[in-house]
Amino acid sequence: MFKTSAAQLFRSLNQRGNLAFYHYRKFHTTSHSIPKMKLKELTAVLKSLAPLHLAESWDNVGLLVEPTDSATREVERVFLTNDLTEPVLQESIEKGAQYIVAYHPPIFSPFKSLNTSSAKSRIILKAVENRIAIYSPHTAFDSVQGGINDWIAHGIKSTEKDLVTPLQPHTALPPNATHKLFVFVPASHVDELRKALSEAGAGVIGEYSHCTFAIPGQGSFWGSDNTNPAVGSKGALEKVDEIKLETVCNLSILPNVLQAIRKVHPYETPAFDIASLTAVPDPKTGQGRLLTLADKVPLSEMILRIKKRFNLEKVRVALPYSSDCKEFNVDTFLVKKVALCAGAGYTVVKGVSADLYLTGEMRHHEVLDCTSTNKAVILCDHSNTERGYLHEFKRKLLEATNNKITVEVSELDHDPLVVF
Repeated sequence: MFKTSAAQLFRSLNQRGNLAFYHYRKFHTTSHSIPKMKLKELTAVLKSLAPLHLAESWDNVGLLVEPTDSATREVERVFLTNDLTEPVLQESIEKGAQYIVAYHPPIFSPFKSLNTSSAKSRIILKAVENRIAIYSPHTAFDSVQGGINDWIAHGIKSTEKDLVTPLQPHTALPPNATHKLFVFVPASHVDELRKALSEAGAGVIGEYSHCTFAIPGQGSFWGSDNTNPAVGSKGALEKVDEIKLETVCNLSILPNVLQAIRKVHPYETPAFDIASLTAVPDPKTGQGRLLTLADKVPLSEMILRIKKRFNLEKVRVALPYSSDCKEFNVDTFLVKKVALCAGAGYTVVKGVSADLYLTGEMRHHEVLDCTSTNKAVILCDHSNTERGYLHEFKRKLLEATNNKITVEVSELDHDPLVVF
């Protein structure tokens, strides 16, 4: 519903947007060729760097604001930010950005109207007025291999021997294999059936097609007086050597696959089974990370590493207490395992067997629950655990686009909480 409203706004404000773009070109164009790429191509690159299917189901990710000329629109300057606030949006306009990648989605809860009464509405309206596209990867960034949580883990580990694994592995079905199909067919018709199934779109696993598995067996049936069996006679128990042909297919093409079976199968009533497949965990993607160090280190050392990774002078530390109710200190408490999650990660790290929980924020009583179970807690404030990754992502984006665009990271974006 929002995309329709945005499209209407783009059309109604097109003249103003052209004027703003003219002024940008007038004062920023130089004699040398400016690198650029199609908006659609850039969006595809962003999706490849952090596939959107890795995002949580509750999240709102992808291209949230799209110019009406996106099919032909070219992008020269991309602007990265963690939070798209009004000052940050103004910064992106002044720097001539045509495309904003905002880690946190500026559109999350549904809009009932777009007006100037709220900051969230004003941000979208101003982006539309200036013909700026907005893309958000959010939890896809968290989940993907090499994303934010991996960036944190690799920044605080000791050696390459340390292990990093997802706390909540992402589970998904292959796009072409949501269901398993079993067809029972005489051996004489197996090849014909296999071909028909493949032509209908079944049997695709990754980059392979025509994928099947055949098992010989014996089928039996008793046809009523109203049947006309292709093998044997009606009114008698028949036993036939058959092949159980297995393959996979997507739910969307299942009607076509069943039609193909009925077309080539010699039986007037083909025998087949269909089973839904279960999503399989991916050991390399998912929410949170568990960092297992090869050797224990004092908590004081982990604090130094975390400060350096996030470029922070201060972090908040909660110390556990021993069985005799004496509180540890940062030098005596040793860390072997770190459960971490960028942002507000308590629901991800909760219950994980680790010495240290590292995240952006927790509630007071959640912290107490951790320290009472012999776990130290380090909190760095929500966006401080995320923002530093933008510089790493800038490098990846430039590499993935072969430097066809200019990429800038916001200088005004910062965590709203400041320690004095």
